[in-house]
This record gives sequence, C-alpha cells and structure tokens, in this order.
Amino acid sequence: MTVPADENGGSGNGGISEEQQQLQAGSTPEKEVDAEKPEAIEETVKEDIDSSSGGSATSNDPATTDTSTDTTTKEATTTTPIEDKKQEEDDENKKNDEVIDAPSPPTSTPTPTNWFHACTDTASRKIARNPCIFLLASLAFSIGLSVIGFTVGDFSVAADNAGWQSRGTLIADRHTQYMLVDMHRSELFYDTGEEWENLQENVQPGWETDDSISDRRVLGDVMIEEYEYEDEDDNTIDVFSLLFSSSEDQDMISWKQLWKPNADYMTFMDASSIQQSSTSFQHEQRQLDKTSATNTTTTTSLTNSSRPIVGDGTPLLCEEEIEWYLFNESKKATKPFRLSPVWKVKSSATALSSETIRDICNAEVNTQTVLEDRGLCKINPCTPNKCYIPFSVVLYARLHFTDGMTMDCEELSEAWDENGYQQVTEERWKQCVSDIHETYTTEDTYEFPSTCPIEFHPLLVNDNFDTSGRVSYTTSVFASREDDIDAMYDIVDKFDRGGGTITGAYDTQQESFGNTYADTAVSRDMSLAVGSAIITALAIVIHTRSLFLTGLGLLQIILSFPLAYFVYVFLVGLKFFPFLNFIGVFVVFALGADDIFVAVDKWKNARLEHPTAMTEDIAAIAFPNAAEAMFLTTITTAIAFFGTAICPVAPIKMFAVFCGLLIMFDYLLNILLVFPALCIYDRKVMANTAGCCISCCDGKKSGDGDEENNNNDNDALDDDDDDARNKNDDTDDDEEKPSLIRRILLTYYKLLHTARWPLLVMCMIAFGICTYIASTLSLPTSADVRLISDKHQFEQHFLWKLELLDDVLKKSGGSLASVIWGVVPADTGDLDDPKSWSQLVLDDRFDASPEDAQIYLKDICASLFAEDFASPPESTFVCPLTEFDEWLQASSSSSSNDMQENDIYTNNCNGATSLPVDPEYFDRCIIAWSQSVGQNNILAHDGKVKIITLPFTSNARWDDPFDVLEKAWNRHEAWFGDMNINAPATVNRGYFSSNDFHWYDTNRSMLSTAYGSAAIALSAAALIIALSSRSIVLTLFCTVTITYVLTSVTACLVGLGWTLGFLESICFAILIGVSVDFVIHFTHAYANLPGDTGRSERTKFALVHMGPSILAAAVTTIASATIMLFTVIIFFQKFALILFLTVIQATIGSFVVFLTMTDTIGPNQPTYLADHLAEQLCSKGADNDNNNDESNGDTYDA
Repeated sequence: MTVPADENGGSGNGGISEEQQQLQAGSTPEKEVDAEKPEAIEETVKEDIDSSSGGSATSNDPATTDTSTDTTTKEATTTTPIEDKKQEEDDENKKNDEVIDAPSPPTSTPTPTNWFHACTDTASRKIARNPCIFLLASLAFSIGLSVIGFTVGDFSVAADNAGWQSRGTLIADRHTQYMLVDMHRSELFYDTGEEWENLQENVQPGWETDDSISDRRVLGDVMIEEYEYEDEDDNTIDVFSLLFSSSEDQDMISWKQLWKPNADYMTFMDASSIQQSSTSFQHEQRQLDKTSATNTTTTTSLTNSSRPIVGDGTPLLCEEEIEWYLFNESKKATKPFRLSPVWKVKSSATALSSETIRDICNAEVNTQTVLEDRGLCKINPCTPNKCYIPFSVVLYARLHFTDGMTMDCEELSEAWDENGYQQVTEERWKQCVSDIHETYTTEDTYEFPSTCPIEFHPLLVNDNFDTSGRVSYTTSVFASREDDIDAMYDIVDKFDRGGGTITGAYDTQQESFGNTYADTAVSRDMSLAVGSAIITALAIVIHTRSLFLTGLGLLQIILSFPLAYFVYVFLVGLKFFPFLNFIGVFVVFALGADDIFVAVDKWKNARLEHPTAMTEDIAAIAFPNAAEAMFLTTITTAIAFFGTAICPVAPIKMFAVFCGLLIMFDYLLNILLVFPALCIYDRKVMANTAGCCISCCDGKKSGDGDEENNNNDNDALDDDDDDARNKNDDTDDDEEKPSLIRRILLTYYKLLHTARWPLLVMCMIAFGICTYIASTLSLPTSADVRLISDKHQFEQHFLWKLELLDDVLKKSGGSLASVIWGVVPADTGDLDDPKSWSQLVLDDRFDASPEDAQIYLKDICASLFAEDFASPPESTFVCPLTEFDEWLQASSSSSSNDMQENDIYTNNCNGATSLPVDPEYFDRCIIAWSQSVGQNNILAHDGKVKIITLPFTSNARWDDPFDVLEKAWNRHEAWFGDMNINAPATVNRGYFSSNDFHWYDTNRSMLSTAYGSAAIALSAAALIIALSSRSIVLTLFCTVTITYVLTSVTACLVGLGWTLGFLESICFAILIGVSVDFVIHFTHAYANLPGDTGRSERTKFALVHMGPSILAAAVTTIASATIMLFTVIIFFQKFALILFLTVIQATIGSFVVFLTMTDTIGPNQPTYLADHLAEQLCSKGADNDNNNDESNGDTYDA
C-alpha cells in the first residue's frame, strides 16, 4: 500500500498511488486495510512510514502550492513481505470466525463513478478551497430572503381553519353556484341589476369570514342563525319583529324556526330582506291557557299556564321576566351566544335530584357573582343591580315555589325534596320527551306536545331520558351578552365548574371559547418547537461532537421554514397559509437532522478511509456520496408531500406544498451551510487547532502555540492542511477500537445473520397480519375537524352538548337539498384560497318559457316528491310552478270586478287560464306574480327568468356513514340524470345540491387523495430506488419494506380506534416519504460496494456504514414527535403519533425486514444486469459510430 505524501494524496508518481498502478496493471494490491478498524489503518501507516524512502514531489494543486517557497514532501513507498501478508490473512480468517467483518473499501481517492459524482466532484473541491467565503455568502443570502419572506409576505401565526371542503370537483362546483345564488337570493330576487352584474363579472370573496367560521367550524354543523342584536341600552331587538306589528297579540316565531336544522349554513338575510320575504315564513303561537293554582300558596301549578302564579293570583314573575323566560317563543334567555355551561351528572345521580339541583345552584350563584361584579350579564329590571338568573333546571325548580326566586340553594334543595317534585317531574319529562320523539318533524309549524310543561326546553335534558330515566346531561344559560364573549373568555377559569354530583364545562353554544382557545393554542404549540430544537441540538452534538456543526445544523433547519415560505408566497403565488402548515415546524426538525447525520457520517467515513488526505480530497469523496444519498431521501419525501397536493381540499393541499418545500430547502441548506462547515471543521481537526466549539473532543484547543492561530483567512486554512499531514505522520502506535455504536451494530449483525431464515419467515407472517388488520380501516362517520383534546373543558362542552335533546333535534329529520336550473357548475375563483370564491355562471341555454319546458318544470315537482328519498321541506310547501299554475286558474276564474283589481294578471298574463302560458308572455307573467307574492325561488333579470330553485328534504345526512351517503348520492344522481335525459332541451341541465353531499364529496376526495398520493409516493420511491441502485431485486425489497411500514402503521391506528379521516389521509401518503428514507440509505450503501461481494458482506457493510446515521435520525425524530404529543391542537397530536409510529416501524422495517431479505436472498452483484445492459448499449453505440465513421471515410474517399 502507498500512503499519500503530497497535496493530492499521490506518491510522487503523478498523483497515482502504487495500489492504483497495480490495479491498472491487472494485479492486486499488496495489502488491504480494514476500514472498520482504525488500528489497522494506523498500523499500516506506521509501517509505511518506517519503511519509506526519501523523495520529493510537487503538488499539482495551485490552491495549496507556493512556487516561491521550498516545499518538502515525502515519497513513501511500502513493501510488505509475503509472510506478513499471509499472517494477516490468517488473523483475518480467525476474526471472521467470531464476527463477519466488513469488507474494505478502496483507500485511495476514487474517481467519480456516475454522473452525479462527476457533477459534484468539481463543485466540492471549489467549496473546500474557500469554505469561509462560501459559508458567509450562503448565510447572508438565506437570511436576507428569510427576512423578505416574513416581512413582505405578511407572515402571521393564527389558526386559520377555513377551506375544509372540496373545491373544483363536480359536486363542489355545483354547490358553489347554488351557494352563490342562495347567499344573494334577496338581491337577485328584487333585481337591482347591480347585483347580477357584480356576481357575474367579479369573483366573490370567500364566504368563510372569521365570524362565520366561529359559528360553524366544520362542514355539516348546523348553522345557528341569529336574527337579533342588542342596542346600547341592552335591549334585545328581534329583527323578526319587523315582520309584524307591535301588538303582543301578533304571532311570534317559534324557537324551532330560529334554530332551523335544515337551514343552509350560508343563509344570511338582513332586516329588509326578511321584511320583503315575509310571505314565505310560517308563524305559530302556542295557545296558553291561564289557570288558577290548585295547591297551597307554597307551590304553584305549572301546567300549560301562561305564567306561573300563586294561589291568590299574584304573578310569580314580573312582566319582564315572563317575556325573558317564557312568553317570547324566540326564547331570549337561551340564545346560542349566551354563556351555556353543560353539566355532566355522575352516574349515581340525576339532574332532577335535590342534591344535584343544589350543586348546580351553587355553581350558578358563584358564576353569576363573577359576571355581575364585572358587568358581563344583562340586568333584570325586576331586581335592581342583579342579572337575570340562568335558565336551567334550577329555575324550573324555583318556579314551583312562591318564594322560589329568593330561596338560597340549600333551601331550594330541601323544599324540592320535601314536596317530592323529583318523581313528578321525571314522569312528566319522560312523557314529554317520548312524545317529542314520536311527533317531531322538521317543519316550521311543529309545536311541542301538550304533555311538555311551558318551562321545558330541550336544553334541559339528554336525548335518551325517556328510556334511561336519568337526566345525565343538562345546561344552564346565563344572561350574558354577545359583545362580552371575549371578556368572559378571559375569566373563564374563575367560573365555578361544580362539584359533588356534577362537573361543568363552560362555553357558548356557538363554541366561541373553544374557537378562541384554538386560535391562541397555535402560538403556544409553536413554542414547543423550541423543545424539538433542543432535542435535535442535543442529538447533533452527541453525534457530531461539535458545537460548531450543531449550531449551523440548527440554523439550516430553522432557515428552511422562512425560505420555504418565501417560495410559497412569492414564487408559487399561494396566499392561503392554514394552521396545518405549522406542523411543518416539527416535520423539519424531525427529518432535518437526518441530512446532518448523513453528511457528517459520510465525511468521517471518508476521513477514516483516507487519514492523511487533504480536506479537498475528502470533500471530493464525501460530498458526492452524501449529496447523492440525501438527494434520494429528499426527493422521495418531497414527492410524497407534493403527491398529496392532488387533494381538492385547500388546507391539505397547502400543507403538502409547504412541507415539500421545507424538505427541499432543508437539503439545499445542508449543502450550502453544513458542507462548508465540515470543511472548516476538518481543517481545524487535522491541524490540531480545533477549539472546544469546533470539536468537543478532537484536537487541541486553539492557542497552544501553533502558528495556525491566525486562521481566519483562506491562506492560513490551506497551511493547516500541510501541518495536518506532517502531524499525522508522527501519530503514535496506540490502537483504537471501533466505536461503541459500530461494535453494537456488528454484534447485531451476527445475531441477524445467525437467525436470518427464521426472521424471514417471521417477517412474512407479520406482514400478512398487518395487511389484514390494515384492510379493516373504516371511514369516519362525522365531519368534525376538531382542534382541541377531549380532556379540555371546551371540547368536553362540545361533546356533552351532543347528548342534549336540543342538539339531537337540530340534526334529525334529513337535510335540506335543492334542485336548481339556470346555472352551470363552476368555480372561477382561486381554488387554493378560501378568501377567493367564484363568479356566478349562468346557463345560456336555460329557457323556461317554451310550453314543454313549463309543463316539465311543473310536473317534476310531483315526480320528485313521489320518490322515497325526497320529501317537501315543510307540510305546507307548494312547488313554485304548481303555485303559479294554481294562481293562474284562480285569477282567470275571478269575476270582472276582481279581474280589474288584479292588475298583475290582466297586464301580464294575456288571459292565460293555466300552464302552459303563451311563451311570449310567460316570463312577464311569472315574474310579476313571483314579485307580488315574494316567491324567491323564481329569480329573473332583464325581464327573463334566469334561475329556478326547488327545495326538498333529502333522506341523507352528512353524519351518515360514508357508504350510506355514497348510495344516497348515486341514487339521487341517477334519478336526476334520467329526468334530464327526458327533459326538453332548454331545461335539461338542472342538478341538485346540498351541504350534506358537499361533505360527502369532501370525504370522498380525501379517500381518493389517500389512495392516489400513496400510489404516487410509492411509485416515485420505487422508480428512484431503481435508478439509484440499478437493481430490480433491491427495488422489490424496498417496496416490500415500505409496504410493511404502511400496513403496520395502519394496523396500529386501527388498534387505536382511528378511522380514515382528514389527518389520517394526509399521513398515509406522508409516512411513505418518511419510511423510505432509512431503507434508501441501506440500499445505497449495499449497491455501491464495488466488486462481486457476497450478500452477507454487503449487508454488514450497509449496516455498519449507514446504521449510525439512521439510528441517530430515528432517535431524533421520535424525540421530536414525542414533544408534539404535548401540543394542544389535536391535529398536531395526531400527526405526532403517526410520525412516532412511522419512524418506529420504518426502523424495524429497515433494520429487520430489509436487512433480513438482503442477508438471505440479496444479490451478490446488484447492479450486474443494469451494468451489462449499459455496456451492451454503449458497445452498440460505439459500433454504430465506427460504422458511420468508416462510411463517411469511404464517401470522402470516393
């Protein structure tokens, strides 16, 4: 062997070592050095130095040669006797009996082996010559772009939860146009002209404003419409009162109409619109019969009386209290924006027991005191300086006694118990709830059964009370104001959450507190990224043993976020930055350290194999290998993220794009920052001038009298290389054992090699079991995108509220859908930005005036309601065209006096007696009629009917199982498809739409995204592995390993009770990109070992060389994922758990499944087929070139 003595690592013979000369001559080197045993390398170096002969050589490197200075070099030649070589071989064979040793890689600087190495070889040498300049320039450029991105790009940290619905699909485009029409129905109906022009020419702003999001966080939630506001004097003004006179005798809207479960979540009306559309509302008034008391003066009769009274006829409540609690059917006391804690009663109690009433009463009193002290509740005019007491079971109990409103909690509890009201009330409520379940309909005219007390409200009892007989959930509604929600949120911890028999959870029915908490929780969760940074820093320090490399490694990870944001905003042009993107902080910390470990390990392996080579030569070896290995893992992970961007749900698409950019910039910054840092690090260590910041345990501290103290300029760093060579020549004979991690890995390989065949069988069995369990993964039955853990009181409030009868009634009875003619399914806005919606796209072919079209539009209504999947939205509903036809018949048969009064008919309908109307007069007639009666299902512009809608109740609901929704969608679509086929040409493009089917489409899109992105990621990984390893067998092994990781993680999620929801769908594609990293490193090392080496040696070489990097990356990622488990946002927690499981299974898959396959049936020459094909192609190409040259020569001669 020849030890390099000049700057190029050569032996004085033109930079070519004696070993290389022997290889070129077809002979084998005289001695091989085990790369896994530093003591063998040092022994060989010592022998070479002792037996070397003097000589001189000149450096061919202009960057390190000074021609004006005498440079002394050593020309060392090594001659090893045959006996020594034989003895070494015997010793090696003995060691192999104990543990199969790693094969020795070439010890001379190799020439580039592929195009990637050839491209990076020159670049790496240039960077190694001027690492400081390159590092500082990269830092300045990266920091500059980061500052620009954050400042100019208007970066902010907030829980933007908009956009959680599909866009750009057929169903989504249909619903977009329907929502545009429905949102602007009033303006379109009264045909101001400006609104039609605005909707058609301008892309409308997104409907998910901050206020609307706070009302409806997820698809499918029932929008609780508020048609009231409170004036400066705290007087509640019901805008519905604009429909009626001021007389108290006028009908009032029932509580059910205010909380209409079938209302579209985008039904907004201002006061004028309600006034104009008054004819479409149905009104009701519960008839209240006043009765006298039948008991003593200590109690009151609370049957269906108009107000609680005592025996002598004295009212128990003042007029304002009656209006507040009882008489007003709009139930002012229970408005959804009011503070409404939900009480969960212990299993041994019921809310109607005297003990529970006492506990709820005490909690209410304490909370009421907090509100009154801060002026956060509505003052009761009947009790100065006191607010209205909460609407609850406690109020229900108080109304049973003459002095009930002034009783303290203990007195009320005792009186309730003494009079035995618990049993009486339970019997009445059971009958009431049972009757509601039997008679309830979604019609606006629904009235509570007469068995229900006047004070009863569905908020007071759980849905299953009629069967369980126990009030396990109830609520109290405080008289708080909407403007005070933020102030109440700030003091929510001061509210009394109960004790004894109850536990309370505070929030409003609109989840105001939970939404605010989720917004602020994002910032708090981001602070946990500091914990990930600390763990990553510790792992890097332990692995690199250098504070200098650790600092730049962390800077690489941190800067990748603002740089990715810069490209995200300014180059890709994306404006929407959902809260989901903040998961990228944890992703980049978890995965970013992997590149650092690979770069450092590649460098140290190169230095171990070439202990006396220059830094520039080490860079030429390590940088191409590291860059290639990191590039393979980076591109596969990035493709896995980018593949998820096929999802039509904006937050998921944006998350996929942003995380893909993060991964790519982490790789780029590793090249720009970590690689020049390694060059500086290597020079200092080789010169023994590395301080504690550069290397925690290698070399001497700077300041030991070496002339290299002045090393800030590049010339001094170049001189360090010369000193390093001289000092390495004087190394002692102390033997150094392999590192602890390598000894552990060698021992592990021995065990794996011994049990490889049983392990292979066990892997196959485990793979089959995981595949079966994973196949049972089901789809979710809820559309909730919950952000908070169920351990928090705000989420408990949401979950407990679902048990109340009030919430169940809101979600019962199917869902509102609508057929619409006159618009084309389209979404012309920015599909990636919820703030950009769409234009209204009219159907130019739609024309309802032809006679056959009129008949079709009238008859389709009856045909639709004849189907079992559709029913009228209310019992009194009449289809628009049917109602118009009836009006024509009635108007045409009226007397002449009536005809003169009916100017609308006489002036517009040309004497039509029924449908069909003369097409020339149809539009005039139906427009005039619809305007006169307020029929806003007919929308016209410029004297022409443009849009017709037909509402109906569908039997499908958004919270039905996915397969039920899918069957319902297919049935609806098939029926309407058949109707369009038989429809006249001018009205054959109608379609149906509903919120529920939009949710179905969102869920279906998520499912297809999971499958599609997984296929993209898996295919890309297989292709990249095939191209990099040039081995079909290794590609197959990798695919099996990745599939094992996918199925095993899925099986774990099934075991945890998870379903294929939004986040799970994201992660199935992402975990492929994460899981492929480890196996790619092993594949790269296995395939790149040159020569016809056995599978066992290749497996051990891959394990020992890449095992430390993989284990370090796994530990770092698992630690970062563990930190994420302590976040507040449930999305972050779920992602952390999936990342945690993925890394564990990826480690098992690569260290057990993959290495077992390679050690048992792996190829000895993995690239033989690819190399043979390449050789054949090259030889054919050369033959063709020769033939062409000969042909050209013959032609020239001729």
